[in-house]
Amino acid sequence: MSYKKTPRSTTCRYHILTILTAAILPILLMTSALQAQQTSPTPLGDSLKHRADRDVAVTRWMDPSGGQPTTYLQWQAKQAPVTDFTVEAIELSTVSRGAKFCILVNDALYASIQTALDQYVLDLTDDGYDVEMYTIASGTPDTLRAFLQDLYAEGMAGCVFVGDLPIAWYESWCWDDPPDHEQYPCDLFYMDLDGVFTDSDLNGMYDSHTGDLVLEIWMGRLTASTLSMNGADEVGLLLNYFDKNHRYRTGALTVNNRALRAATEELVEAIRRGGSLSGALGRAGVFPPLLVYLAASGET
Repeated sequence: MSYKKTPRSTTCRYHILTILTAAILPILLMTSALQAQQTSPTPLGDSLKHRADRDVAVTRWMDPSGGQPTTYLQWQAKQAPVTDFTVEAIELSTVSRGAKFCILVNDALYASIQTALDQYVLDLTDDGYDVEMYTIASGTPDTLRAFLQDLYAEGMAGCVFVGDLPIAWYESWCWDDPPDHEQYPCDLFYMDLDGVFTDSDLNGMYDSHTGDLVLEIWMGRLTASTLSMNGADEVGLLLNYFDKNHRYRTGALTVNNRALRAATEELVEAIRRGGSLSGALGRAGVFPPLLVYLAASGET
């Protein structure tokens, strides 16, 4: 692991763009509370042992076109060979005035979106966070996690990945009858920095998550390399995102939530009349099906 620190400016600040409106947030909190009454945390890879006897509905992959999720081997076949993990510091915070948030950018992508990132950092400075930005070249999930552990020890509260950065995969057995084998990317690997992840069969996917399961940091990804919209490529999509982010923060862009507000008012009234939360969510027709399902699971 190599580090080259070349700070170009001092303290910057970050504030996460909140997509949830004030109308939907209480509903999400209600759903979380309902779930908490019914379930307790269990290791990711221990589903069969701890959940087989529970009355928990099994979610299924649904694709109208009949497509299937990408497997680990399919994903792995498209990855470039792994080289040494290299980090370069672009922005370093020298004075602590708030929670530290780190931006980790794919090294090959950085130059193409540098202007947008510079504006991003300037916007964050006004929002009360200390920001550090690094470019990352290659490496494995383990080397990237080790770097995050170092940043956490220095006070990092959370981070965002911009561009393609190492992805950890996890496999487990669904507790259906018969059990189904599942494999999927798992960014929990980067949030639980002191938990123990084990690949018992050495097939490249973790299959056990034990130890202290409390998350140390929060994180997110801005990955657009596999996306396209109206002819825009990865760079174009990210530039558009950061432009909208800037306009939102400066008040030039507002989110119209009239439909959601009206649906939430109807939902509240339905619950006051004695109806169920999941039923009201479903009848509204504007809430994500997963949210409706989670609410129903908490009410059973």
